[in-house]
Amino acid sequence: MKIKLALPLCVASLALFSQGGYAEGWGITATIGQADYEFEVVEEGYEQKINGDFFSRDIGLDYSWGNHQVAVKVGGLAEEDNVVDSTETEGTSNSTEQGDVKRDDFQLSYTYRFDNGVSVVTGYYSGETNLDYENTYTDPDYFGNDSGFGVSFLGTRQKELKNDGYFVGLAYGFSITERVGAYVKGGYQVASLKSTVTLDDEYSAPLAGNFISASNASRKYESDSKAFTAGLGLFYAINESWVASLNYDIKSFDYDESSYNSVGTRTMTQDGVAPVTEPIDFTASDSVEIKFDETQSLISMSLRYVF
Repeated sequence: MKIKLALPLCVASLALFSQGGYAEGWGITATIGQADYEFEVVEEGYEQKINGDFFSRDIGLDYSWGNHQVAVKVGGLAEEDNVVDSTETEGTSNSTEQGDVKRDDFQLSYTYRFDNGVSVVTGYYSGETNLDYENTYTDPDYFGNDSGFGVSFLGTRQKELKNDGYFVGLAYGFSITERVGAYVKGGYQVASLKSTVTLDDEYSAPLAGNFISASNASRKYESDSKAFTAGLGLFYAINESWVASLNYDIKSFDYDESSYNSVGTRTMTQDGVAPVTEPIDFTASDSVEIKFDETQSLISMSLRYVF
């Protein structure tokens, strides 16, 4: 039994199906793996970096006829604790940032396979990364003169990063033996990033008449991006219905610089002073550079069943 397979490329995952004109019908593919995922935001006076190993899992459903296939896939990166984790100490001050991260992906694609093993794919991709983290800052000697004047800051943040766009790509699959084969693939994606950060912050200075400044606001960013992807792997045809594969994929996004706006309210309280609530409505000028950087490498295993 000689089963040849062609590999349709997609930006986030792999689908495997029969070559020589696809066997008409449905297929389902389950994939698990480990992703080394990095996402960095750099703006004036602030840098946040996600860098960790995530459990990746997705499932795809497709329908094939002739040399055509349409497919849908859902999945992403499972939530990991303390992936946002940094501590900075300067003088008597201490600053920490800790939080959890997860990402959900969705993909819809169409693939056409030529008789020489080359596949062309195009489709729509969206991803949503969610961060839930806390910022803390304390300095028991804010003025550095042993006055005992201390300040503290606690910020609870929820950050949502939505990335959606369209992709095209090429893949080439070939047989090594009757049951074993290999593939290579590459692709290009254009997308837009929309980021919303919900801020719940409290700044306090007890010796300043128990001064407290509490704010609730949302901050929004927008940016355009392009991504390059590449992958390779081996596949093994267990029988005419089952195929297993070992895959390696890399993805790198290049984002345009951006600016942001913040909208919300701030309430200030102090002993002997009536509380004051004022609006927050601020848009960063073009001179404030906000840069995004996102990369991922993924080692995964897939199991496909045709029915």
